[in-house]
Amino acid sequence: MNTTADESALTKTEKLFDTFKDQLSQWQRLHKKGELLLQQFSSDVASLRENNATLASELQQLGLSIDIIASESKTSIVAEQRLQELRSVASPLGEVVSAMSELSLDVKQRLSTETSSNLLERSFGGCGLSCADYVEIMDEYLDMHQNELDVKRSIVESLSFSTSSMVLTTYLVTWQVQPFFEKNRTSTIKRKLKLNECLKRSAQG
Repeated sequence: MNTTADESALTKTEKLFDTFKDQLSQWQRLHKKGELLLQQFSSDVASLRENNATLASELQQLGLSIDIIASESKTSIVAEQRLQELRSVASPLGEVVSAMSELSLDVKQRLSTETSSNLLERSFGGCGLSCADYVEIMDEYLDMHQNELDVKRSIVESLSFSTSSMVLTTYLVTWQVQPFFEKNRTSTIKRKLKLNECLKRSAQG
């Protein structure tokens, strides 16, 4: 980040927070991609089971018995590809959380030499966010995303063709809802950021 010597601690922190928000957006894009792949994989597995059940019934009527190997079907090949893609989503999600952690640490290091008054300085007549507020918000987001990353990694590592439909549904709902993004925490953060943005636009206008 390029800064000038006369930039205030608050201005520098705001610039780093803008970069931090880019990581939040990247997380959301990857989250949506993973959600779609998980939906498709669940659908593929359901189709495989239905097809296998139909085939097994037909063979039984003929008095035949055969092991149905899912990997030999076209649907299973597509499902395997989707599973691999889903696993590949976990890695960049981890990179996003690592980048968020580094940005949070960078802000704290930059502010470590600042006075208490600078850390608590508020723009817009004392109504805007302070450096300390930004640090708190970044830590809140980092904590939630780290916990969500652990959940998503656990889901991806547990997936297989033998995963039951009930478990797949539970995984999908968990992925969609992101339970560690607690509504009270996220709502409070968003209100603060929205108010600060409104004050900024009002000051610029």
